Amino acid sequence: MKLLMLSQFYPPVIGGEERHVRTLSRELVRRGHEVHVGTLGVNGLPEHELEDGISIHRLRGWAQRLPFLFSDSSRRQSPPFPDPGLIPQLKELVDKIAPDCVHAHNWMGASYLPLRVKRAPFVWTLHDYSLLCATKRMMYKDESQCPGPSAKRCIECCAHHYGPAVGLFTLLGNAAMVRSRLNHVDYFISVSRAVAISNGLWHQPRATVISNFVPPLEELKLAESAHTMDIPPRYILYVGDLSRDKGVHILIEAYRSLRDNGVKLVAMGRPADAVPEADDNITVLNGVPHAEAMWAMQHADIVVAPSVWPDPCPTVVLEAMTLGKPVITTRTGGMVDLIRHGDTGLLIEPGRKQELVDALTLLLHDEPLRRKLGTNATVAARAFSVTATVDAIERVYESVLSWRRRGPLRRRLSEEQEPPIPVGGDGSDP
Repeated sequence: MKLLMLSQFYPPVIGGEERHVRTLSRELVRRGHEVHVGTLGVNGLPEHELEDGISIHRLRGWAQRLPFLFSDSSRRQSPPFPDPGLIPQLKELVDKIAPDCVHAHNWMGASYLPLRVKRAPFVWTLHDYSLLCATKRMMYKDESQCPGPSAKRCIECCAHHYGPAVGLFTLLGNAAMVRSRLNHVDYFISVSRAVAISNGLWHQPRATVISNFVPPLEELKLAESAHTMDIPPRYILYVGDLSRDKGVHILIEAYRSLRDNGVKLVAMGRPADAVPEADDNITVLNGVPHAEAMWAMQHADIVVAPSVWPDPCPTVVLEAMTLGKPVITTRTGGMVDLIRHGDTGLLIEPGRKQELVDALTLLLHDEPLRRKLGTNATVAARAFSVTATVDAIERVYESVLSWRRRGPLRRRLSEEQEPPIPVGGDGSDP
């Protein structure tokens, strides 16, 4: 099968979504598929290269030529509507490679929609809440979880998130594209039940839930001789953006409320708006390579993912589970699909400092419980393996191709097909 992935960023631009697309592409190549990736151009990188059998095509849209639109000029994302600069480049690429299926992973897919008629079937994975939410986060500007879209709330929130002019432009552009996406995307994949529900896709016939995957254990582990970090003998570990969305400020407050127990706190991630100050008990590390972060995770006493926003499907939780670490995370977003409270980890309410203090205290003083949670987590993580997840994604590709050969695709999708069983979950209503 010939496949075209559309992802606005791709390694060496790195993040959870980018690693997902690369791991998926590598596995599909290993299975004998021909995989192309269309992504946004980055200064200093070639327009085309072959890596691990994946053909990478870097394109430049109009949005990339307007740096003032972005707070982070190194991550100039696709707009939620078709980019006039990308459309002709995508058309040329699609005409050249003639893919059997196109698989988008973010707003870059919007620029394929004008080319959709009589072309390859179109699958879209939602890694966030961007189908209906212009900030992609389902969080209101006061850091509370959004109860749902409304004109007043969305205008205020987008203005706060992007600035008044860019916020209104993004909001209107995203709202204008909702119907087009629903009508012309052949199949939606959501990475968690929370994503499916918030995007209005739960129990829709052309949509399913397939969670993120985690690489095999041997790929996560780094040899003892290869690491370069100096970290404490015993520590609680946080890995992720150092932001308030991720609950880093709650973790710092909770840690400082613990009684002195000789266990330090190590926080690793990209600096954002909640960078903790390092001291004798807190180590803060920026720009840590993924392999080094996984080495640190192997030796941590506890891994904490204290997000206050509904994190769609945090890979760091899956990585910790695979490495047999006890995890404390929050009862929101995709975390409830990953962790069974008291069995494979501990779930607390987001933003509750005292609950986090209590959970940390419990695990720090109960080594048998830590071992039990870690052992059970390793077993549970097998449901999120690359093999299991890519099997489900391949079934989606095969289904849409089968329907295309048999007749009008969207009608058959709507009338005939049950979605694949969600990976890592039982498919029940939350």
